[in-house]
Amino acid sequence: MSINYQFSSWGVPSALDFKIDDTDPNYTYLGYANPGSDPAAAGWMILRISKADSGNSNLNTGRWADGQSWMLRPGDNLHAWNNRATYGYEA
Repeated sequence: MSINYQFSSWGVPSALDFKIDDTDPNYTYLGYANPGSDPAAAGWMILRISKADSGNSNLNTGRWADGQSWMLRPGDNLHAWNNRATYGYEA
């Protein structure tokens, strides 16, 4: 399942689009981008969370695509949502 909506909780500005994909058996992917961003184009911040850690409320177990810092902003030189499973997610 992949959903797309705008939100304002968790300290993320409501002006961002948010996508979640939990169809992979091992990982859940979260994506953040400027509103109207093309999922096939670079511009997404992507976080991968291991489902093995899903019982752990500490999201520090998640990893950003290609080791990106969470301090990056949508629109920086980022990734394509559609390619989320192909990036490296090492610490």
